[in-house]
Amino acid sequence: MVSGLGLQARRAGLKTLKEFEAALRAEFEPDDLQERLRDQLFALPQKKCKDITQYIEQFRRVCTDIQGMSELDMVAFFTRGLKLKTREEVRYWQCKTLTAATKVALEYERAHAMSLGLKSNKSITYSRRRHEDERRATAQRDEVEELQDIEVDNVSVREKHKRLVINHTEQMSYSTVTMSDGLKQRFVQAYAKPKEFEDESKYVKKEELYFVRSKDHVWKLCVPDDDFLKGEIISQSHDSSTAAHPGVRRTQLHVSQWYFWDKLNEDLKLYVVTCETCARYKTSSTKANGRMIPIQSPSECWHTISVDRITGLPVSNGMDAIMTCVDKTSKRPKYCATTFNVDAPTAAKEFFDNVVRHHGLPAVIISDHDSKFTSQF
Repeated sequence: MVSGLGLQARRAGLKTLKEFEAALRAEFEPDDLQERLRDQLFALPQKKCKDITQYIEQFRRVCTDIQGMSELDMVAFFTRGLKLKTREEVRYWQCKTLTAATKVALEYERAHAMSLGLKSNKSITYSRRRHEDERRATAQRDEVEELQDIEVDNVSVREKHKRLVINHTEQMSYSTVTMSDGLKQRFVQAYAKPKEFEDESKYVKKEELYFVRSKDHVWKLCVPDDDFLKGEIISQSHDSSTAAHPGVRRTQLHVSQWYFWDKLNEDLKLYVVTCETCARYKTSSTKANGRMIPIQSPSECWHTISVDRITGLPVSNGMDAIMTCVDKTSKRPKYCATTFNVDAPTAAKEFFDNVVRHHGLPAVIISDHDSKFTSQF
């Protein structure tokens, strides 16, 4: 039987068994096979798969049996089955080929799992942070470095890294600060001058940089006594486009999260106060407050009194407020139970019953701008 099929294949001009199999399928299989395969592809969501790699494998397996499907159609079917956030990422990059779409989906899923500290499939592994001892931290760091090259459909994909002046990333039991070689050399040279971080009980040296020992999961980077380095660090937390020139407190919270040096708060305050951009665009446009005018104590009692109201009290016998009257000479108070919504005539009657009846009409009455005192009092 096999020899007969081989003879038929040679007579038809077909060189391989796969070509002969494709010819037989096109001739003898039902016409609705392609439609059923498309329906199968349409009903393949990522949520039913274990991970993104399994979804890509199943999708490609079905695509190999479908004839006449363009790259854009495959990208559309592939994008439709992805999770919401991954689907938005692939559509944002406007991928034209299935290989490009799978690459974007893999990179996004990896970054998302890395941010959550999770572990994904066997071809992409993600590291959890370890904060126990130096041996485990080193092993975990090596695992992270192995993730730079990923094999995707026999295509080596290398993750792109941007080299910033200072980039903060939290890793292992100490903070890792990625910086340029020149800036790191400046740190090393500044460390050698005062030798203030040589106490091994307080500081630890990692990759030629010193960190503060602490019980926290992130060890802060020690900054030597160098004005250029301090200014560069504060500038990253205050002048960058993402920082948007915060105040002293917010800048202090961001810098102290990653760095340590003596008189850090004083340097931060001086930098923010002398910032030209803050002084130019953060000036107050409100009217200046007037000068405080002291109240002269009169020579006789109940010549000058101050009147105010205390509101928001629990209701007792229908009253929820207190009117206070204080003599400015003797500091003797007078209290009267009242209500919050009392009108001006009632407030005047209460004032006469509690003050005027006993001490006479005062010459000066000091009050705020409450309508009870300014309308018809």
